[in-house]
Formats: sequence, C-alpha cells, structure tokens
Amino acid sequence: MKTKKIIIINAVLVVAVIVSLVINSAANSLRVVSSPNGSGVSPTAILKIAFSNELDSQSPYQRFILRPQAEGAVQVKGDSIEFRPLFRLVGNTDYKIIVEGVRSASGKYIERSAHSFKTGSLKLSSFEQSLPISGDGFSIELLETGHVSVLIFSSPTGEKEAAARKILSDGGVADERITVEKTSSSRY
Repeated sequence: MKTKKIIIINAVLVVAVIVSLVINSAANSLRVVSSPNGSGVSPTAILKIAFSNELDSQSPYQRFILRPQAEGAVQVKGDSIEFRPLFRLVGNTDYKIIVEGVRSASGKYIERSAHSFKTGSLKLSSFEQSLPISGDGFSIELLETGHVSVLIFSSPTGEKEAAARKILSDGGVADERITVEKTSSSRY
C-alpha cells in the first residue's frame, strides 16, 4: 500500500515537471504568425514570413533557402523576414522556404521553419499588356520581374514622374511595383 502511494506521488511529480517544461518551452519559443502558403501565390509577390516577436537586428537568422532557387534579396523588417525576387517566380510551381536559426530580439529561437506554397499564373491586365508606352519626356515598360519601370529623360522630372505615376495608377498598377529612373539622355 505504501509503495503504491510512493509510485502515485512520483508519477504526479513527473507529470508536474513535464507540464512545467512544456509551459516554459512554449514561453521561450518564437512562433511563425504568417507565411506564404496554399496555391495561387503571385509570381511577383514579396515572400514574407512574420514571427511572434521582433527579430534580432544583429543576427536575425542563420540561413534562408528558397527551393527551387530564385535570385533576390532577403531583408529583415521588425518581426518579419522578406524575400524580394529579382525576377518573377515561375508560375504554377511548388516552392518551399526554409529559414534556419531564427532569433528574436528577446532571445527566443526557432531552429528550423519550413513553408510550402504554389505560385499561380501571372495575370497581366490589358493595360499591362499594352506596355511599353511613351509619354512626353518619359517611357513606361513592363520588366521580366512583373514590376514596371518608368524612365524619365527630360525636365522637370517631378512633373514627368507624377504624370507617369498617374497613368500607372489609372491602369491599376500598384505603387510598390513601380521603379523610377531619371536620366539626362533620351532613349527614344
């Protein structure tokens, strides 16, 4: 009888220790809040993985992998890691992002985080399909990345840029897809 009580007490203590470890582990872990997932992700999208805490500014992660590979830049912004493809991703393709050694500013850590998604096809509006176009002192063209380039080659550049941005806005092109370059020579 006494042995049963000791076994029960020991079992309760073991369960209490395990519960305590699980609670402490959850409190000290970094969680993924959002990431690209599912299908239909735009081939021109900025791929963003958001975490539950702001990331360490000095060493936010050890390794970022995108499969299949694509050229681009990885940036850390607050609680997120973003990948900006240099060129649009291949449409209707399965991708996987793996981030290793992610650390928050408060010391929370994820050893490895993997995310899968499938790109959709690039849908260009009839306006985007009509590019390139030329205006008075500027030209607008669609780049391979899906972004839109505005080349301004005459003064006043502020007015030319405003006119080009209005054309693009009226055509439904999001501002973050627009790159403006100013030059003193005309290409046309």
